[in-house]
Amino acid sequence: MRIQGRTLRPSNLAERRLLLSSLGTQTLRVPRKANPYLIARRLERAAKDNHPDVLFVCDILRETHCQNRAPKGTLATSDSDAPASD
Repeated sequence: MRIQGRTLRPSNLAERRLLLSSLGTQTLRVPRKANPYLIARRLERAAKDNHPDVLFVCDILRETHCQNRAPKGTLATSDSDAPASD
């Protein structure tokens, strides 16, 4: 991982795949309450093999990502093929 301030960028393909598949982003902005070097080390370890470090990173970053995203599953959609109920 390359650290540029509070932004983490992948330095190899394994790290890039991990960020895209687990977190859905190419770069990662670490919140101020977390240490970017610790997060980078955990992500590097997780990219080398399957390790529970990804869950640790997701827990730390969940607050940041959840604030920016709309809540999932709150919109009720109706199917046009389904019959209307009385």
